[in-house]
Amino acid sequence: VDSSSWGWGCVCLVGARIFMACGQWTAAEAAEIAQSSAKAEPLGARYAVRRFVTPGEYATLWTDHQPLVYSAPRGYSKSYYVNQFVGDIAKDYPFGTLKFAFIKGVLNSAADMLSRGGVRPDKLCVLTWLRGLSGLGELSLSSLEEITG
Repeated sequence: VDSSSWGWGCVCLVGARIFMACGQWTAAEAAEIAQSSAKAEPLGARYAVRRFVTPGEYATLWTDHQPLVYSAPRGYSKSYYVNQFVGDIAKDYPFGTLKFAFIKGVLNSAADMLSRGGVRPDKLCVLTWLRGLSGLGELSLSSLEEITG
């Protein structure tokens, strides 16, 4: 998942299928984000989780936002917006079912493109994301070959 001043973007891998989604901020959200960009990442993560993860289902949310990755499993943060997100998610997703993991921004380019105006990432961009997960040990090479054909 990634966020920008325009909105949020998310790439989801379920088995051998890839799903993408994005959304533009509402006028009220855009005004808040203009005041503090610290709200964009947790808000984008909230939309992504609600879009793709069923409560009680095990899932990993990959983000390049380190405060979110650090704070989510601890249940608190120095950031008001991250705390708000963590508290909101904890209501619907039992502890331990939703894992947060860091992915370098350069490997998160597919979600980044979606967050900047809903531009659909090309195949190379998605392959970079998949290879990034593979390099982190989150995706086996055989799974990568199955997905990319």
